[in-house]
Amino acid sequence: MTKGKYGLCLSMVAVLAFVFAGFGMTTLVVAVLAFAVLCEKNEWLTKQCLQGLYLLLLCKVIIWAVEAVFGFFISFFSMFNLSAALVSAFVKPEDIIVTIIQVAFVVLVIYGAIRLAMGKDAGIPLASALADKTLGIQTIKQYVQPTYSQPQQVPQQPVQPQAPQQAPAQQPQPAQPPVQQAAAGETWVCPHCGKVNNMPFCQECGTKKE
Repeated sequence: MTKGKYGLCLSMVAVLAFVFAGFGMTTLVVAVLAFAVLCEKNEWLTKQCLQGLYLLLLCKVIIWAVEAVFGFFISFFSMFNLSAALVSAFVKPEDIIVTIIQVAFVVLVIYGAIRLAMGKDAGIPLASALADKTLGIQTIKQYVQPTYSQPQQVPQQPVQPQAPQQAPAQQPQPAQPPVQQAAAGETWVCPHCGKVNNMPFCQECGTKKE
């Protein structure tokens, strides 16, 4: 177990603070807290002593609130001179609630003392949070970022470059047969204009040779 500057076991000092709190000795709890802050200057021990002090104060405040509420109703109904049985109907629930609070207080004190004897944090609900705020300790909560399943991507096939389309080759048009000339020495006379020609068409008027 960890020892402090003065050779005292810090866990046992914290247990002592809880024992004083269990017996309602507020002054002694404050004295142990002052020893932890001024002498030991140990943050862990200071937090445990604060938990014992806050647990004791919370128990006293809750009991005081319960007694104040029931005391108000008892005083209110007593003004009307009601029967003692009706007044006692408020006294009994008050005693039961106060007893439950005291039992819960003792259970928490024993629970915290056992954890401290094992070298752990007392872990008293609400009192631990108040101690952290007093010391300025911030509790960091880990946030797990949800993972979303990504859709499987289909691998894309590489696009092959297409060859540039060539314009279809123009087929050579068959050459028109040249105008056949009449055989050499073969002449004819155009029946329209009377021109003598040696060509298939009349050179004067264009009439075709018959």
